Amino acid sequence: MKTLPLVALHGFMGSPSTFDHLVGRWSGNCIALSVPRPSWPNNASAALTLSSAHDQAARSILSQLDAKRIHVFDLLGYSMGGRIAMHIARLAPERVRRLVLEAAHPGLESEAARDARREQDRQWADRIRREGPGMLTAWYEQPVFASLSESIRGDLIEEKRGQSWSTIPSMLDAYSLGRQAPHWDFLKKHSRETLFISGERDERYSKLGAMLETQSPLIRHISVPNAGHIVHREQPEAYLGALNSFLIQETSPNT
Repeated sequence: MKTLPLVALHGFMGSPSTFDHLVGRWSGNCIALSVPRPSWPNNASAALTLSSAHDQAARSILSQLDAKRIHVFDLLGYSMGGRIAMHIARLAPERVRRLVLEAAHPGLESEAARDARREQDRQWADRIRREGPGMLTAWYEQPVFASLSESIRGDLIEEKRGQSWSTIPSMLDAYSLGRQAPHWDFLKKHSRETLFISGERDERYSKLGAMLETQSPLIRHISVPNAGHIVHREQPEAYLGALNSFLIQETSPNT
């Protein structure tokens, strides 16, 4: 069967190297891209409308793919990258054959919840500006990362030290979950097959995946044993197996 390029988008503080294990082992063409840096100064963030930053990033990525002459593709996004992937699929549904979301939130539905998340991310952004890479230990001690082994946690901290720390706070602010419009209805009505991957130890995102699966017969949820929020890092073999079973298959009649 014909395989399409797999476009992969990393999470917060990540980079295209997040998907080195796919680029080296994927049976097709895996194109890992950087999530674009926001193009406005930090002091403009208060005026952002819901999803304006996410949509801008989505359009930038679509332009990069245009330049590579890639029109139709499969799309994979982890966490923040998965949320931007939803925006790409919404803006250009004719270009996305299948969508893979790894621990990516569809969006908070109440303004109060969004306000609280924006404030939480603002506090982290301020801490990053003050401490730079010194905040990494505290970042990976958050409950969402509780399942990480000490070895993986240490490797992630070392990898992230080389980031461009001048741009990270603005990314956390602009791409905050609190600034994202809810995409629950979009995913429910989206006419393309979607895979939601979560780790069974990541209770929050496993619940989200189970909820999404009930909304549409085109949404499939896989909960990976012995993994938490970073499934591709904690259980890479199971992760690759899930992708293979979902993407390397015949296209269904309605896609």
